Amino acid sequence: MTINDRPTGWPGFEDVDAYTMGDAARRCQVGGVIDGLKPQTAGSGFVGRALTARVEYHPNTPLPLGQYGAAALLDRVAPGDVVILDGGARFLSAFGDLAITIIQRRGGVAAVVNAAVRDIEDIDPTFPLFARGVAITSIASHGFITGVGEPVHVEGIKIETGDLVAGCKGGIVAVPAGAADEVRRQSLEIIESDRRVREGLERGESMGSLWQQHKATGGAEPQGR
Repeated sequence: MTINDRPTGWPGFEDVDAYTMGDAARRCQVGGVIDGLKPQTAGSGFVGRALTARVEYHPNTPLPLGQYGAAALLDRVAPGDVVILDGGARFLSAFGDLAITIIQRRGGVAAVVNAAVRDIEDIDPTFPLFARGVAITSIASHGFITGVGEPVHVEGIKIETGDLVAGCKGGIVAVPAGAADEVRRQSLEIIESDRRVREGLERGESMGSLWQQHKATGGAEPQGR
């Protein structure tokens, strides 16, 4: 999958990968990177608009599975959305193949689960699905989905519905909606600076001189992007 083939739900970021966006967000001192959630499918690159919810967990109170409340979240999914479900980083499955199928069919571009997932063998391998891992035991027997559209905090990063979210094999980048334009501008500057470095290397210029030019434009130290 090339960068232009990634699921995207935010115009203007078609040519910006999550690695570059993370660098740009750090420059702008906005948002943050979530390193602990990794792709569970082959699909990893995406960019879109956050739709948030969380799981309220009661470990000592068994709950009927019919009270999990996933429909309240899944019925809100619109084209371009990235579903962000905060399961409190518990290694219990919060989503399975049915939920992911609904998200995908409603035009969602990715799902990010701060918990585990299940049924991975039956999920479209091209759909970007991020989680803490794969588990059999469901969180639904002791928890329910609530707070649809309310802010969540994942690894200390605040994510609100409508925020810019991107993913890659390295993890997740979240940027407040109001900072998206500035992060895009910074991202394009980084991409252009990297392009000049690559062209210089092809011409046989030294890495030292190119690095000085790269720093002069505010670029991060070249790492082979």
